[in-house]
Amino acid sequence: MFIHPSWNINSAKRIHKNNIQAINIVFMDTFFAYNRSTTSIFY
Repeated sequence: MFIHPSWNINSAKRIHKNNIQAINIVFMDTFFAYNRSTTSIFY
């Protein structure tokens, strides 16, 4: 999702997959900290 413009296409595609997972983890960690009771809905 956050692709640095100097990266080439192949590494950008590969890192894009990893970024989606990483951002989901960060988002869920943040959301879990705010609202523990509803986080389980998203797992």
